[in-house]
Amino acid sequence: MSLAFAKTLRSLLLSDAAVSAALPGGIHPDMIPQESAFPAAAYTVNSTPISSLTRTLPISTAEFVLHVRAITPTQVAAVASAVLGVINGQPNQTTAHGTIIAGLRITGIQSDAEALNDGEDAPYQTGEINISGWVREQ
Repeated sequence: MSLAFAKTLRSLLLSDAAVSAALPGGIHPDMIPQESAFPAAAYTVNSTPISSLTRTLPISTAEFVLHVRAITPTQVAAVASAVLGVINGQPNQTTAHGTIIAGLRITGIQSDAEALNDGEDAPYQTGEINISGWVREQ
């Protein structure tokens, strides 16, 4: 798992005014804290080192999955739109925290409504945004 990729991408997203406005509850590792305002998001990250026939290179492919929870479908759509704007607006390479990330792209956006009969007091909306890229930790 590339924590450097996650930290860099999270920082990139939260530095954008539209993403910060769309996610007042923030972006958290693994799970959204119970006391967070909605909409909020949690992320998971997976990475795979790239190897040649003779050695492992200092580059990995990585996938960052942003799990969004909101009250309305409009809020989920606003988060997806803001994140899409950041990723599409990135140059091919970004450097932060001693990490180079490149080739960022959205590989999937999904939105689902919470079932009304699941025993919780209020329904909520969920969304998942998959972001892929390359990472080189220096």
